[in-house]
Amino acid sequence: MPRSTARAVAAVLLGTTLVACASSGGGANRWTAPPGVTPAKQDTDNRACKRKADDYAMRHVISPGRVGADTGRSSSNPMTQVDRVKANDAFRRYYTDCMLALGYTAKAP
Repeated sequence: MPRSTARAVAAVLLGTTLVACASSGGGANRWTAPPGVTPAKQDTDNRACKRKADDYAMRHVISPGRVGADTGRSSSNPMTQVDRVKANDAFRRYYTDCMLALGYTAKAP
């Protein structure tokens, strides 16, 4: 694969991953709150679960030897790309589990 094609593919993958991370787990409107939960409390729970999920994904998935994701620089290193995909998946799983543990139910798509 030519170097310019490899860079283009890496840029597309990075862009897709960043968009997915930004929308991972969705907003509070993707969840049905348990009875008695105010919109403000739902928003607080949503932010707290996202913060915990982000911490979890960074600690348990990103390999410290493969810098790129934590420096803000894009990397064409395939293993760094794999780390980002794994981190995104771990984020979504942890976020979903966190919201479910708080009594929320996912709305149908």
